[in-house]
Amino acid sequence: MLKKKDNINMELNAHQKQIESLIDEGFTILQIFNDNGTAFYFVVHKFEESFQSTAQSVDFCQVIGINVTDFLNITNNMPNRNDFIARFNQFVNDSRVVRMKFSKNVKWFEWTKV
Repeated sequence: MLKKKDNINMELNAHQKQIESLIDEGFTILQIFNDNGTAFYFVVHKFEESFQSTAQSVDFCQVIGINVTDFLNITNNMPNRNDFIARFNQFVNDSRVVRMKFSKNVKWFEWTKV
């Protein structure tokens, strides 16, 4: 039986090649972990991390972008990178931009090209 930590490690690596292809194309991908070890993936238009200061505090993170979780799950074993990128671009063009706020206590990773 898999433990929660094992699920997170599996999910962390599940879409690694896809994420690397997308950041090579200039996209920023935000990976947000759920309590059950699965993750949501967003193409980031804008991301605001929670913060605390003496003047004010924001106790949540916020992403404005496109939820690409289902797309990544469906195309996970797509061998041709060019086909994957073409389908991804079409998906992004056809998708709605959303805003999602989530607790500062949620584990997340932001993937970008260096």
